[in-house]
Amino acid sequence: MILASSIAVFPVSSFAQSPAVPEISQEIPKGPISGTTLPKAYVRDMARIAYLWGWPMVNMHNRQMVFSKVPENGLGDGILPVGPIGRVTMLTDYIKPEERGVATPNQDVVYGFGIFALEKEPIVFQVPDFGDRFWVYQLGNQRTDTIGGMGKLYGSKPGFYMIVGPEWKGDVPSGISGVFRSPTNLAYIIPRAFLDDTQEDRAAIQPLISQIMTYPLSEFDGKMKTKDWSKIPVLADPAGGKAGAGGETQWVKPELFFEELPLILKEVPPQPGEEALYAWFGSLLEAASKNPEVAATLKETAIETEKELMKQIHSYSYAGVPVGNDWVAPMNGAEFGTDYFSRAAAAKANIFVNPRRESAYFGQEYDSQKKRLNGEHAYTVTFPKGKLPPVDGFWSLTLYDAEHFFAPNEINRFSLGTKNKDLVYGEDGSLTIYVQHGKPAGDKAANWLPAPKGDFELFIRAYSPKAEIMDNSWSPPPVLKAK
Repeated sequence: MILASSIAVFPVSSFAQSPAVPEISQEIPKGPISGTTLPKAYVRDMARIAYLWGWPMVNMHNRQMVFSKVPENGLGDGILPVGPIGRVTMLTDYIKPEERGVATPNQDVVYGFGIFALEKEPIVFQVPDFGDRFWVYQLGNQRTDTIGGMGKLYGSKPGFYMIVGPEWKGDVPSGISGVFRSPTNLAYIIPRAFLDDTQEDRAAIQPLISQIMTYPLSEFDGKMKTKDWSKIPVLADPAGGKAGAGGETQWVKPELFFEELPLILKEVPPQPGEEALYAWFGSLLEAASKNPEVAATLKETAIETEKELMKQIHSYSYAGVPVGNDWVAPMNGAEFGTDYFSRAAAAKANIFVNPRRESAYFGQEYDSQKKRLNGEHAYTVTFPKGKLPPVDGFWSLTLYDAEHFFAPNEINRFSLGTKNKDLVYGEDGSLTIYVQHGKPAGDKAANWLPAPKGDFELFIRAYSPKAEIMDNSWSPPPVLKAK
């Protein structure tokens, strides 16, 4: 045991003649060092990681590039809301089933979409008085993460709000009720307003959506602007997509991915702790710029990864965690942080997911016997009395084809839920939905969700979910194959 009194104490001056300690650089070393010979196996492995990591952000970059060519607010091919950078475009009804710009669309809301370039100027967005109608504005950045909540569930008030970029330092004008700062200059807004499937509600919602607008801060004058969205022109689809057939518009072209990735590393600031990752990817791109063989391997690997990994995670099975009866639910939608896998899986299968507190999602591809859902068979989904999705907003059950889009059918019906006023309940208070290709007999037809002949998927949305969903004590019922 050493007593405190026995410890020698030296004056500071006694160290004056000690050798100088070299200062250590605080900069994170970049590696591998330029000029290092990189084995092809290393390049391929790194390329796969970079492709998964960067896919969502390249996707958003290319969407912005497409919208930058749009001359005015309009409907691409008469379907997709498109507009110039900084300008939201609203639909006036449910989105049409031919839509192919965004996978896993829904027909419970009137949609809008706008994409911004905040390095140019902040954007003002308007919020009308929605009254008791459920509404939410999704505000997101280039990583597809949320930058703030706006909607009925947040108690948001009507008025004017502003979105600014990461470097903006201006003054907030009088009359602006709130400011949202995006960590990336690319940001987007997706207004959603609930719509009953009735002609009366279609008429009632029009004055509200006419007040949903966005514009540069320089145009803000404190007055609520309006636009009749029913009179916007039909434009050619700026992305050159094919409406009504196949999968989603190919926003990420693998053969060009590693030519675009350097732009992403410049556009999207690293999150805390990502500096080394950026340096790692940067070293790979530098090597490719000097060595044609490395560049060729990157391109080859991107094409392979798109066909293998990205095709596989297109399945809802990878877009979340199991929550019972083979349903899968994402837990961190739009709040991915460094969960690069879930971000990429969502971007591939269901981009523009809301945060879970705004909307909980449940995807299903199998029946209770773990057999792939297919239109050759008939199925039932029965919600017992008191066991409908517990929400403060609304819920729906939607059917999609294997590409995550609406399957054409004779009654033009793609979902059932809160919006439907003619659903037939059982004597015990339960609700059974009949999922099958052919029309069922009698009053079952009111609860019929038409299926295609081939493989399909089911998807539940629960907007403004209650605690039972948030704590996973509620899960959807099994999908039963009819006997």
